[in-house]
Formats: sequence, C-alpha cells, structure tokens
Amino acid sequence: MPATITKTIARRMLIHAQGLAIAPTIATPAQVVQCIEQMGVLQIDTISVVNRSPYFVLWSRLGAYPTTWLDDALRQRDIFEAWVHEASFMPRSWWPAQRALINAPDRPHTRRWAQRAIDAHPELTHHIRTVLADRGTVRPADFNEPRTTRGTWWDWSPAKRILESLFVLGDVAISHREKFQRVYMPTAQYRPDWDDAHAPTYYDAQLLQIANAVRALGVAHERWISDYYRMGGKYSSEFKSKRGLFAELVDRGVLIPVEIAEVPGPAYVHVDQQHLLNQELSTRHTTLLSPFDPIVWHRQRAVDLFNFQYRIECYTPAPKRQYGYFTLPVLYHDRLVGRADCKAHRGKGMFEVISLHFEPGVAPDPQMHAEILEAIRACAVWHGTPEVIVRMISDEIHTFAYADVVAPGK
Repeated sequence: MPATITKTIARRMLIHAQGLAIAPTIATPAQVVQCIEQMGVLQIDTISVVNRSPYFVLWSRLGAYPTTWLDDALRQRDIFEAWVHEASFMPRSWWPAQRALINAPDRPHTRRWAQRAIDAHPELTHHIRTVLADRGTVRPADFNEPRTTRGTWWDWSPAKRILESLFVLGDVAISHREKFQRVYMPTAQYRPDWDDAHAPTYYDAQLLQIANAVRALGVAHERWISDYYRMGGKYSSEFKSKRGLFAELVDRGVLIPVEIAEVPGPAYVHVDQQHLLNQELSTRHTTLLSPFDPIVWHRQRAVDLFNFQYRIECYTPAPKRQYGYFTLPVLYHDRLVGRADCKAHRGKGMFEVISLHFEPGVAPDPQMHAEILEAIRACAVWHGTPEVIVRMISDEIHTFAYADVVAPGK
C-alpha cells in the first residue's frame, strides 16, 4: 500500500521543492539560473503594478537582487523562452525536450493559430524571414506598420503576429529583451550547435514533463501534474489520459506512489525528493508571492493543500472586487495566511499596501504581523520605493490602521 502523508507534510514538501523553505541570503547571478532549474519553469507575465511576475517569483526565493541578472541569463543562453506553462523562461537543459514538443501534438490549438496567421500573410512572412536572415535580430517595431487600433497587449500588429507565429512553430527564438519587449532571432543562429535530430521522442518528452512536474511540486496528486507543463494543450489537467505514463515512471523507479490525506486519488513523489518523506521539515520563510508563482498558479492545488481560494481580480470590475486589483498571496512558513493588494509608486519612492486581508480562521499574532510587515518592507526596498504606506490591515476580528501595528524598526 502507498504511504499516506498529511496535508501539512505535503505543503512543506512543496515549499521545500520550490525553494521557499528558508529566508534567502545574499543572492548571486548563478542562483537565478539555479532557481529556474529547480522550479522547472518560470512563467512570464507583463502586469507590473508591483513588478513583472518573473522578477517577483525570483525575489520571493532569492531576496533582493538586480533584475538585470534575469535579462543577462537570457542573453547568455543560460535560459530560453518557450510556450510551456504559458509563456515561460526555461532552463537550458529543457531545450531538447522543447524541440520535441514543438513538432508534436502537445499544443495543437496554438500551432493551428500560428499557421493560420502565417497563411494569411504570405508576403509579409517572406519579408520578415528575409529581414531576419539579413539582420540576425528584429523587433516588431522594425517594420513600421500602421496601427489601426489600440487596445490590450494582445492587440498585435501583423508583424508581431507573424514573429510570434514563427516563435510558436520553432523557426525563431528570443535572443533577448529590450525594455521587456522580445527581440527575435532565427533559431538556427540562436543555437547553431543544435540539431533537431538529437531531440528525444514525443513519448520521452512527455515522461520528462511528468517527472519534472512531480519533482518541482515535492509531492503531486495526479490531477495537478498535467497543468505544470500544460500537457495536452488545455488549461484543465488531463490526468486520466496520462496514467499509462505515470505507470511507466513508477516501473522505472522515477516516481513513488503515495497518498495525501483528505485529497482522494493517486499521488506521487519523485525519487529525487524521496528523502523529504523521512525528514522533520522546517519552513520558516515569510514572503509575498506573485499571482503567477507555481505555489498558487494551480487554483485547485492551492485549495487542496492550503484551503486558499484565490483569483486575480484585475479583470473584475472595481465595484465587484473582494480583495483588490492585483493581490499578492502571503506565505507565512507553511501556510498561505492572506493577500496584500500592493502598488509600487516608483516616481514617489513609495510602496503602497492598499489592503492586507487575512484568511478566515487566521488569527495573526504579533510575530506573524512583524514577519509579514518585514517582508513588505524588504519588497519595498528592493523596488526602490522604501517609504511604506499601509492603508488597511484586516482580519476576521479586527480592522485597523498601520499605526496600530507594532512593527520592527518603527
């Protein structure tokens, strides 16, 4: 019979596997790459009310670091961009698997979209390919196309659509970013050392997706696994169709079957994380998380393990928001205890916490308040907005102003 572990142990295994168990020390550039290797995938998002998500996810694990380190890692080919769990930064070690998945039915709807865009603009596609071959790198702005509408960030010009389509199909890669805007390069020039003949089979790439997902999660229920690399091309987890792959990895000794108390169904631990099952795990880190952090991006897992109901409300009309525009989950040791609605006013040097809501049933004591407020201060200093203004802190018992909170250094 598989061993049964408690949800507390499962939470702590997840936190350890994600590099969030202890407070960070002084960061180094190499740790940026190591951190992405440990997580397996770093999701990209452009919303920057506080900071863009990939930078913020790394801060939660590394503490204060220059964001240019992530940009440098991309330029130096230590990481690369790919469509994985949405648009993502991936460790260099993932390149062979990604080349297998690009040409396989892993995200068929995305490939169809890309091919339709190219088929709709054959002359422009030929022109862009010619310019790429001549210059080596291009940006959409290099084509000076008239824009008829202005809207969301999905309101792309035809050249941007073609470049993104070529990226999806694997013909171009992202050389680097300029002011967070992609700069495109032919894949053959980006990785002249690579031959697609060396890519693994689609079957082996799927096995690697599952194994890496389980390792990154510490312990993983089968319905959480497919989402990590968005296997099957849908946002929902298609775990039933992957059970044969799970069985293969169990037979190979890569995955160890377990059960998580109160979460019915099969779960797995990667052999590399097996040692965590026999340890008294300690989790002492308190920090703010990006909404796109792997800890919370799978909403059902957040409910299953943390009893944390979470959604991003920036797309909800303001009068209907419950917690705020872009709330940041608050990790306190091995619990998600609340969410902070924050905004960095860089021109004023001010970090505003519009509200800090604690979860139902959480009774924050002075230590919890002190650690959370210290995490907020550290985040503010990293942003270059050292003046912290907390408008409102609320729990189920009290609602009080920042002046009423005893905080270190005040």
